[in-house]
Amino acid sequence: MDSNSKCATITEVRPLKNYRLSLVFADGTSGIVDLAGDILGRGGEFTAMTEPAYFGKVEVNNELGTIQWPNGVDYCPDLLRERLKTQHHQSRRLRRAS
Repeated sequence: MDSNSKCATITEVRPLKNYRLSLVFADGTSGIVDLAGDILGRGGEFTAMTEPAYFGKVEVNNELGTIQWPNGVDYCPDLLRERLKTQHHQSRRLRRAS
């Protein structure tokens, strides 16, 4: 398996306001990802996560190498890293346009 096909591994998470998370990956990549679009209005097991206190209970699941909430909701770390990159590029474009 080459280095490009390795799965991302999250090593640190810090909840922020407005359904955002500060993430650090094992390869040193870090940044903030916005999950509001995933959580708000989704219902089901995501309902608890709309409460800021519950959203703040996110932790790293070292066995899976990703983040997880007490109700078992987790995210694919590769998806989160891709979103981090996408959101970063969108943010840079918006700043340049201003």
